[in-house]
This record gives sequence, C-alpha cells and structure tokens, in this order.
Amino acid sequence: MKQKLYARGTMFAILGGALWAVAGLCGQYIFEEKHLDASWYVAVRLMMAGVILLFFSWVKFRRDIFSIWKDKKDAAGLLVYGIMALMGVQLTHFLAVQYCNAATATVIMYLSPAFVLAWLCLVSRRAPGKIEIFAVALAVAGVFLLVTHGDVTSLSITGIALFWSVASAILMAFYSVQPKKLIDKWGSLLTNAWGMTLGGGALCIYNPPWQTGGGRVDVITIAIMVMVVLFGTVAAFWLFLEGMRIIGSQKASVYACAEPLFTAVFGVICLGIDMTATDWIGAFLIVVTVVILALEPGKKKESPQQTSLKPAIAEPVKMSGKNKKAFPGKEGERKRMDPVKI
Repeated sequence: MKQKLYARGTMFAILGGALWAVAGLCGQYIFEEKHLDASWYVAVRLMMAGVILLFFSWVKFRRDIFSIWKDKKDAAGLLVYGIMALMGVQLTHFLAVQYCNAATATVIMYLSPAFVLAWLCLVSRRAPGKIEIFAVALAVAGVFLLVTHGDVTSLSITGIALFWSVASAILMAFYSVQPKKLIDKWGSLLTNAWGMTLGGGALCIYNPPWQTGGGRVDVITIAIMVMVVLFGTVAAFWLFLEGMRIIGSQKASVYACAEPLFTAVFGVICLGIDMTATDWIGAFLIVVTVVILALEPGKKKESPQQTSLKPAIAEPVKMSGKNKKAFPGKEGERKRMDPVKI
C-alpha cells in the first residue's frame, strides 16, 4: 500500500513538471505562429490562473481571502512577490523563450539554485562546501556548453536571449526566497493565487490583452491559452502539491527537475527545436546541479527554502492563535514554505 502511494506521489510530481514544460512550449508556439509577445502571454496566463486559484482557495478552505491585505507588512510583501518576483521571473523567462527557444531558456533558468546558494552563503557568512562548489562548477560548464557549443569564439544564442535567460534564473532565486514569511503565515495556495493575480493584473495594465500588436488571437490561440491555464498552471500546481504531500518536499522537488528534460524532448518532437549533442550534455549538467543542491546534506537545516522552481507549499506547522482563527485548517495546521514553479 505504501509503495503504491509513493508511486502515485512520484507520478504526480513528475507529471506536474511535464505540464509546466508543455506550458513553456505552448508559449514558444504562440510567439512563433501567432506572433504574440511574452508580455501578452504572461499577462493572460497569470491573471486567469490567479483568479481560478483565488476561487479554489475560497471554496476549499472557506477562507476570507482578503484578510491577507489587513496587515501592512503582509500587503507590501505580497505586492513585491506578485509584481517583482512572480511576474518578473515569468516575464523574463518567456522573453528568453521568445528570443531563443523553450528548451534552452528553461535549462538556463534552472541555474537559480546556484544563485540561491550564493545568497545563503552571503547572509550566513560562510563559504560554500566542496559539494556545493562542484555543483556550481557543473552548472557553469552546462551553460557554457549550451550557449557556445564548446566554441569560445561564438554564441549559439543571441546576447539578448542569454541576458533574459540569466535574468530569469536570478529572479527565480529571488522568487524562491522572498515569500517565506507570507507562506508561513498564509499558506502557499492563497499567497500564490494573489501573487499571480497581482502580477497578471500589472501586466494587463501595461499591455492590455485586447492590444495584440499585430498578433492573431483566433480559436487556436484561445484553446491553447485555456489549456495552458487549466493544465499547464492550475493542474500542474495541484499535482506538484499533491506529490509533495505524499512523498515530501525534497523528493518532489528533485522529481520536478525533469521539467527541462521534458521541455527539450517535447520541443524536439513537437516544435523541431534543434538540440545538438553538446546541448544535451549541457542540459544534463545543469539538471545534475539542481539535484545535487537539493539533496546536499544539511542544507535544509540552514534554510527551509528548497531550490526547486515551483510555487510554494510545505510541511505542516502549528498555527498561532491569531492566524488560526482567520484561516481555519485541519487541526489548526498551516504550511511552511517550499518554493514551486508555475
């Protein structure tokens, strides 16, 4: 029975990563075939998914979903998370997809654990361990192979594509550590629901969805966006949460690292993305880096954050009386953060 449950949790975590990969590839298709840009795609995706998750939060937990706004510090943190962290990482990632391809952009974004490690070493005033140094060296080697194909005299992707890819990795690191207090207090679902709504709303103001800049919003575009929102965002989020609930945050985060590999394989098959042997080696090195840093002993004692790229959840901890009343849950439990991707 336990083996079947573990297998189901593993399947959920991997499937969540696969659906996130599909969302990235759908973005590339929309950029190339429908001539819509990254800001339009991210605005529609985040806004629609945020509203749906807010509704789920209200229905499932019967919560007052607006209580989070009553504390000024929480409100300010939520604004930073939604607009700077969540929307920032999504926009930079899909700009990278727009300027190169989903496979390369996703793999480079998975450099974020190295940036998280650098930040944790800085704030804790410690030097990285030998295993951590080895993992970062693998990541650097992987990116080098991806962007140069081993030839130091040329780049295989444009400079602007490399810029947005690295920017997405840095913002993903920020996204992974910034909302800890919010998620400790309010939980992953509500925090991410508001974060998506805020980020999508801000982008909708900047780039209204009805202004397509010459792109085509037809039946196919609408069908793809519905699939991206329902399956590539909401369902992927739920599957990862369920997988982590069953098998634990660390193992779920490692299994979700299959996302860049799914992106590469699906991209080659469905969109004809050109992946050379050097690209595959580079992608493999970066994924190995993420796995090493996720499993590195003692890491969890230093910080409750994981180096996964997923939106946030975690293991139950006791609520304070103040928050327990506002957000009743099973036996008064709340969740501690584990970053997850959307």
